[in-house]
Amino acid sequence: MKKSALLPALSLLIVGCLLVYRPAVAQDQQPAAPELPETPETQVDSGISLPRWEFGLAAAALSAPAYPSSASRSERQFLVPWFVYRGDKVRLQDGGAKLIALENDRVTIDVSVAGSLNANSQDAPLRNGMPDLDYLLEIGPKVDVRLFDQMLAGGQRRMVSWSTALRAAISTDFQSAKSRGAVLGTQLRYRHRGLANDKARFSASLTSTWAEESLLDYIYQVDDAFVLPERAAYDASGGYVGTSLSFGFFRELNKQWSAYLGLSGSIHNGAANRNSPLFERDNTFSIFGGVSWEIERSRQSIVVLDE
Repeated sequence: MKKSALLPALSLLIVGCLLVYRPAVAQDQQPAAPELPETPETQVDSGISLPRWEFGLAAAALSAPAYPSSASRSERQFLVPWFVYRGDKVRLQDGGAKLIALENDRVTIDVSVAGSLNANSQDAPLRNGMPDLDYLLEIGPKVDVRLFDQMLAGGQRRMVSWSTALRAAISTDFQSAKSRGAVLGTQLRYRHRGLANDKARFSASLTSTWAEESLLDYIYQVDDAFVLPERAAYDASGGYVGTSLSFGFFRELNKQWSAYLGLSGSIHNGAANRNSPLFERDNTFSIFGGVSWEIERSRQSIVVLDE
């Protein structure tokens, strides 16, 4: 995707903001956050009352393609501390961070940070002898529009939202960093809260991704120095990366323990670099699951529109 191709993406973000913008209530006019109730979460009008912060430990396992379209897989296991912070403007959750610019019952605009894991070339035969793929960090604006929000009997809630994010990509091994251009993603997401007596929630999302040439060069290009008889030289181009369909399930086991499972399938038919010798499969899948132990939470709570 040439730099000029980012103009439609920027226009989409701006037009979306203009179409859905409605003035939010000033923060200093909002009531003070109530004390945390005994139940894990409480529905408050169109928002949810949750602890301002939480921390604990999580054990998880992940199996995913080494890179988009790869037949080689990265298998990871984690035992890590986690921390969630929900502020009026700053949120740390779901493995990322965001700064809220606008939030009301219809639209949220934020600047957020996301990331993806690295991949060792020795674990991917097609990349054998090539440089490893470092961790990727992405930062930039996102517009999230709530298209449908319905409260059901028993406190259940169904939501459908559409979001578009335009982020700068940076690769890093935590010793150095390099800019990798921009990534554009658009997502349609369904969420259902309050299942199993308010102890479970389910989500499904459909996400399409495009990226600039500098990022796709990093993943799919084969320079002359790395040409082999079975690996021809290839000049990658920017454009469409793929579309993924993801499902997530979260279940509260008791007041401190929770379990979660995520499944995702990606389709790369029509991808810009389908002719690269590093491109292997049109269809790939990922699976992620684990358990979480909440050690402590704040007594003070905050009302958020959704999570």
